[in-house]
Amino acid sequence: MKRIVNSRLIINAAAAVILSPTSLIEDYRHAVLDFIFAGFTGTIKVKVSNQAAVPNFAGAVTPTNLWSYMDLVGRDDGGATITGTTGIITTALTGFRSYAVNSDAVRWIAVDVEARSAGSVSALLSGATNE
Repeated sequence: MKRIVNSRLIINAAAAVILSPTSLIEDYRHAVLDFIFAGFTGTIKVKVSNQAAVPNFAGAVTPTNLWSYMDLVGRDDGGATITGTTGIITTALTGFRSYAVNSDAVRWIAVDVEARSAGSVSALLSGATNE
């Protein structure tokens, strides 16, 4: 049975371009990102890494700073896949959206609000086990 063991707000009503703090998720079998949109127009992407050291998600990808964009699967819209390099793109969206992160062999994660022209967004990261 899945059990949520950690849940925390990593972006709180951001009304600007922002990169969330980097979170360690290697101990969780499942990761979920919940977004709360308030008239939000913009693009959000999820960055992940499995390197040992904390990556610099704001920096370029290099042999010592490995990270990539992760696909997401909608949990509240019939399971539509959001391509990682495209991200979540919204126009004046108000509401709640939940996504499963393909967290297999992922150690680190961060949410990047790459573009924003209106509204705000919050992000809640939850980790779960199969215990």
